[in-house]
Amino acid sequence: MGEEIELVAYKRAFRETPNPAIIAGRDYVIRDVNDALLEFTGYDRDEIIGQTPDALISDPELFFGEIAPALYAGEPWIGSTELKARDDRFRYGYATATPLYDGDEVIAYGGVFVDITKRRRAEQTTRILNRVLRHNLRNDANVILGHLDLLRSALEPGSEEAESIDIAESRLTRLLARADTARALEDLLSAEEEIDIKPVRVDEMLLREVDAIRERFPNAEFSVGEFPEAYATANTALTKAFEAVLENAVEHNDAETPIVDVSLDVDEKSVIVTVADNGPGILEEDLDLVLGLEEGDQVRHGQGIDLFFVSELMNEYSGRISLEPNQPRGTVFTFYLRRQSPP
Repeated sequence: MGEEIELVAYKRAFRETPNPAIIAGRDYVIRDVNDALLEFTGYDRDEIIGQTPDALISDPELFFGEIAPALYAGEPWIGSTELKARDDRFRYGYATATPLYDGDEVIAYGGVFVDITKRRRAEQTTRILNRVLRHNLRNDANVILGHLDLLRSALEPGSEEAESIDIAESRLTRLLARADTARALEDLLSAEEEIDIKPVRVDEMLLREVDAIRERFPNAEFSVGEFPEAYATANTALTKAFEAVLENAVEHNDAETPIVDVSLDVDEKSVIVTVADNGPGILEEDLDLVLGLEEGDQVRHGQGIDLFFVSELMNEYSGRISLEPNQPRGTVFTFYLRRQSPP
């Protein structure tokens, strides 16, 4: 009697699970589905029971090529797919399929689907709008830059008006660079697959970016020591992270002569890159603002998208960053990357 009550309880719990779910036998034939799947797809229970799961997904090859082999090997499968509803619409989401055991024996397979169709549609719309806006921004900015060049040619070099044009041109160029960073950040955060990371030569990447920033900011002083050969888990996007931090050390520096000290060290597990400046420093309560995690206002300005990109990128590398006060003034920005052997 107790086993019958327990069986009824389990069946009721399965039927009332809020996410669409199925149970299939070892032959992959569907034995039961819950109410959420029926509501989600519009099918009746007797239309689904007796079929195999490939009848419910948009790409049957996914079932036969990936899901079934994983289950046959006794391993769970996790991935994205589309469920096919009765009205021929597709619902996009994440699915899991897993073997169900009785002791050491596989007795059935279970599958659960999590719908993210609306979120995916919103993300796709946002990406399209961002792409269009960036395209329009770049076109309009290039037109403005052309007119600024035309105006500069009609002005006395070194005049107040010419200096104003230089400032406007610099701000527009920086705006275009921010648009590029926004695209890189969007690509990073919207990637459906793991980003491709591998051992990269950190010391060479860092030296190239220091040289590039030094050329862009001739009025700043850069102190760079000898870098040891160092490989770490990353990819080519690390160069943009170095660029953002080095640029930030100069652009937001209020000293008469910005000074930036760059060092690279290694220990048993980490490659440690440090960028120290003599700027105004960062208050502890402004850290979220600086990293782009909090929206600024007219009084308090952060470095926003660039350093937010750096923070997110380091998360993808399983690394970390730190910001600390420099002495006697300024900020020390440190990258901690996972050290790797040369490929």
